Amino acid sequence: MSLLDKLERRFGRYAIANLIVLVVGGQALAFVMAHTPEGAGILARLAFSAPRIAEGQIWRLVTFVFIPPTTSIFVALSNFMWVDPSYAG
Repeated sequence: MSLLDKLERRFGRYAIANLIVLVVGGQALAFVMAHTPEGAGILARLAFSAPRIAEGQIWRLVTFVFIPPTTSIFVALSNFMWVDPSYAG
């Protein structure tokens, strides 16, 4: 039995189902929100910032994952199309 199998048996119950689909979906939502007039500063509010976390904005420990890797619509669509929900299950 390999190390990976042992770790999966021990910690598999803590796994988040379809995690990649959730992350990419969050990135797509943040991407769309960032390109609306009302959501101009949304990416700045999601960014990881140690001084802001020290002030008590603890959501930044998780939400930085939802910042899309690019602001180009063509690159974003090519990244989003690779996620297949049927593969994750």
